[in-house]
Amino acid sequence: MKIIQNAAEEEIPNICKSLKLKDDASISNFFPNSELSYSSSMENMEPLLPPMRHPKYCERGKYLLNLDYLIHDFEAMCKTLKPHSKLVLIDMGADLARESGPVIQLLDLYSKFGFEFDHIYGFEMKFTDPVHVFRNQIPEKYMHSFHWVNVAVESDPDSKMNPLKSIVTKFDKDDFVVVKLDIDFGLIEVPLAKQIYESEELREKIDQFYFEHHVNMKEMARWWTRSMNGTVKESMELFHGLRQKGVASHFWV
Repeated sequence: MKIIQNAAEEEIPNICKSLKLKDDASISNFFPNSELSYSSSMENMEPLLPPMRHPKYCERGKYLLNLDYLIHDFEAMCKTLKPHSKLVLIDMGADLARESGPVIQLLDLYSKFGFEFDHIYGFEMKFTDPVHVFRNQIPEKYMHSFHWVNVAVESDPDSKMNPLKSIVTKFDKDDFVVVKLDIDFGLIEVPLAKQIYESEELREKIDQFYFEHHVNMKEMARWWTRSMNGTVKESMELFHGLRQKGVASHFWV
C-alpha cells in the first residue's frame, strides 16, 4: 500500500475508510450482517461452518475451490498498517499446478484492495522445475516478490525448515503477515497450526491464517481420503480459539 507508505500515521484511518466492508448482496446472500463473526483485531469474518467450504458446496461440485464466501475486512486490516510495514505471504503447500488456482486468486483479491506483497514464499515438497514455475505459473505482477522454496516444511519448532520459526519470527509485529497452510499431512500441518495457537509471538505477527484442516468429515472424504484425522469439533475449537486470540483464521480449500 504505497499510499500508506507515503502517509503520516495519523492520516491512515482516513485512507482506510475507502475499504469499508459494505453490506451488499454478495455478503447478505451468504450471511446476514448479524451472523458475521467478529474479532477485536481484524473485525468482521465469515462464520465458521462445516463442511468448511462455500455454502453451496453440497449443491454443485463447482464450488469445491470457491473462495467467494470468505469475508475480508480490508478496512480493519488497513488500520493495522504503518508506513514502514512490510506485507508478507507464506504459502506452505504451494501446489501451483492449477492455473489461476486459489492462492493466485487470493493474491489477486488482496491486490484489488491495494495490498501488494513485498515477499511471497511458496514452500512445496513435490519437485517442480523452477523454470516452469516462474515461466508458466507465476503471473508477471508477482515475479518481483515471489520466492520458490521447493522443499518440504517441518513442524519441529527449532528447525530452519519450519517457516514459522525461520521466516515469521524474523518480521515485526507492525508487518502484515499472511500464512496459508495446506500440506495434506496431519502429522506436520496440525502441529504447525497448534504452534500458532500456543505462541504469543506468532499470534502477534500473523494477521491472517488460512488452513485446510483435514479432519474426518463425510462431505470431504472423496477429496481428503487418507489425509483425514481428528474431528470437526476439534477443528471448530482450533479456529474459534485462534480468532479469540486475535488471528483472523479462515478455512482453506
